[in-house]
Amino acid sequence: QDTTGNTDGMDILLCVLEPAQGFQTKLTFAGAKGHLYFGQKGKLHELRGTNKAIGGFQKNKLKIFENKEVLLNAGDTIYLTTDGLVDQHSPEGRKFGTNRFKELLQDCLSLDLDAQQAILLKALQGHQKLQEQRDDITVIGVRV
Repeated sequence: QDTTGNTDGMDILLCVLEPAQGFQTKLTFAGAKGHLYFGQKGKLHELRGTNKAIGGFQKNKLKIFENKEVLLNAGDTIYLTTDGLVDQHSPEGRKFGTNRFKELLQDCLSLDLDAQQAILLKALQGHQKLQEQRDDITVIGVRV
């Protein structure tokens, strides 16, 4: 808690891309209550972040956020996302869901990023219908 009484925390994903051996790229990732997804050789993978937010009220003052590394090749795709899409409710009160999101990413890994965006938007709109958006919805895809 700060001097204003605010106990809000924040989820965040950070990654660094840098040249590695040969034509590979080293990805270093740390997440606070978030995960990074990446497509490699036609398969979707997940790097799980630490299950703690930054800031806010926390019992344990010592916060350690683990760095995770992976080597990427040309054509691999990285996905950073807020929880807004997976937490979006349908008119019936059902969440879009993490499993559905991951299945969509897996199904469209081979497509260009514009086509992937169109598929995600169509799936979200079909799920959400006229239901009000609950939170920010951000999905960033980067092709290496």
